[in-house]
Parts: sequence; C-alpha cells; structure tokens
Amino acid sequence: MADISRLETKRIKGGTTLNSLATKYWEHRQFWMRLKSLLEVLQKILERITRRWLGNHLEREDLNLNEGQYSFRRGRGTTHAIAMATESLAIHHAFGYRCNLALRDISKAFDRMWHLGLKFKILHLGLPGPVERLLCDSLENRTARVRIGNHLGSPFPLHTGMPQGSVLSPTLCAVFTQDCLALGAGLNIQYAGDVSQLVFHPGQSSQMLTVRREVTRINSFERT
Repeated sequence: MADISRLETKRIKGGTTLNSLATKYWEHRQFWMRLKSLLEVLQKILERITRRWLGNHLEREDLNLNEGQYSFRRGRGTTHAIAMATESLAIHHAFGYRCNLALRDISKAFDRMWHLGLKFKILHLGLPGPVERLLCDSLENRTARVRIGNHLGSPFPLHTGMPQGSVLSPTLCAVFTQDCLALGAGLNIQYAGDVSQLVFHPGQSSQMLTVRREVTRINSFERT
C-alpha cells in the first residue's frame, strides 16, 4: 500500500500537488452548495409572496367557488370543517333524516394535478399577466428520473403533479379542485385531498341509491 503522505506531496501536472487539487475541489463544491442553498431560499421567498398574493386575490374576487374546501383558505381550518359536519348531521337527524357519512381520501391528490387543466383554470382567474406567466411557467418543462440502486434513468417529462415541498402547491390544489361537484342531496366537506360526503335522505327506500349516486359523482370528478 502506498504511503498517503507521499501521495499528498507527489508532484503532478504543472507542479500541482494532489493535496492542493483536493482543497480546490472542496472549495468549489462548498461554493456551489452555498449557491444552491441561497437559490432555494430565494425560491421559497418568491413562492410565499406569490401564494399570499394569489390567496388574497381569490378571496377578494370571490373566485374560490368551492365553498366546501376548508384547507389553505384564510379564516378556515379543520375546526370549521368538523363543526360544519357535526352541525349538519345534528340538524338533519333532528328532522328525522337518514344520514350517511362517506370518508374518503383522494389518492395522490398532488401527484394527479393535470398541468394543462390547471393552466386553463389559472388563465380564468383574472390575474395580472406577469403573475399568470409566473404560475404557468412553474408548470413547464418538469422532468423526473428514476434511481434504482446505483442506476439512474434518463429524464422523462411530467404532465401531472406538483412538488409537495412547494408552498404554492396547496393553493394551486385548491384552485384545481374549486369546481368540485356539490352534493345534490347532502354536503361535501373537503380538506386538501380528503373528502367527507354527507348524504341525507328522508326515507330508507332509496337511501343506498342516493349514496351510491353521490359517491359516483365524486369518482367521475377525480377521473376528469
């Protein structure tokens, strides 16, 4: 085995030592790591500013048409969603209605957001041109790669999905699901990708048919 001290002082091209090359390598690597961290911080700041502005615009112009969405909206939260569900169940039960509650989770809600469909909805929000371009450009040229062990696949384009680490993703998810169908015989309560379907019916004869119809309507919305 070669002596490490000799390797470190061994002269190579231009009289440069391996030790000095290693030092330069680590200096350059630390520089690019710091630059990458700085760019990520700036990206987060820009996303937070855009999210706050977009949220204010949606609430000010009353453009968030899905009144059943209780997540990522100012003045709303889980306590409001639970209170709405509890009050609705209590009122209908007091009037003798049959009450059914279907609790469901939209699988991979962020991963299934269709980029072209989201762009279409963004362009109909009445946003200023620069904000529209910023949001639409954030969906362009997204790629992914698959790593298995030490093997890394080639990049392939992504036509659906939003990064779950982005602070903009929840607000864009609310925009994407703002036209979710309201129940004809009950109430839809949403919190991000979780949907609670409350179905009320005065009788028992067609109760299950009503529940099945309302669940099917949400299933159809998820597939579109």
